[in-house]
Amino acid sequence: EAYVQGLSGFAQSVTGLNILAAHGDEAEAVIVYEVTTTQPATLVCAELLTFRGGKIVSDRLTFSPRKPPAE
Repeated sequence: EAYVQGLSGFAQSVTGLNILAAHGDEAEAVIVYEVTTTQPATLVCAELLTFRGGKIVSDRLTFSPRKPPAE
């Protein structure tokens, strides 16, 4: 339940999404994207999706925050 609450709070802070790359086939796909939020940082994310029988069976997410340049 705490995980779902945290995820819900994060989702409410998202202000934009920019897909940088997406590659894959019937077995797996990789999507690289930037997420902007109400916080002063942009998250650069890479997600590896694995499929079996036409359904997602694994979803691995890695991300790194990137602060905006100083003014």
